[in-house]
Amino acid sequence: MSDEEEYTSEEEEEVVEETKEKPPQTPAEGEGDPEFIKRQDQKRSDLDEQLKEYINEWRKQRAKEEDELKKLKEKQAKRKISRAEEEQKMAQRKKEEEERRVREVEEKKQREIEEKRMRLEEAEKKRQAMLQAMKDKDKKGPNFTIAKKEAG
Repeated sequence: MSDEEEYTSEEEEEVVEETKEKPPQTPAEGEGDPEFIKRQDQKRSDLDEQLKEYINEWRKQRAKEEDELKKLKEKQAKRKISRAEEEQKMAQRKKEEEERRVREVEEKKQREIEEKRMRLEEAEKKRQAMLQAMKDKDKKGPNFTIAKKEAG
């Protein structure tokens, strides 16, 4: 219960007490007919009873509204928590995706470097083979033999 409700409740009790504290006036005071006073007291007590019923109904309604509000706040808190968890999961997925993309780029660079190295090795082997072939050709000499003329 809030302070305002407690204060309101106290005010209501004071009003009820004030009406009860006033003793019914007697005909000796010069008011008049005792039946009239009795009717007035009855009306007052009926009004007091109606007021009590109204206050009780209002309190019940207020309690219902407070319960509904509490439930809504709990629901809102749960949604906030689940939203935070979803955002955290989304951030994690995004981070993993970025790491995967970076890893793929690195792997692609490594493959390209490996392919370039293989091409250079192949080119070097061909060059070495060509040099070897030229050396072998130089060792054989010309395809024909020159015969020396003999004098004589």
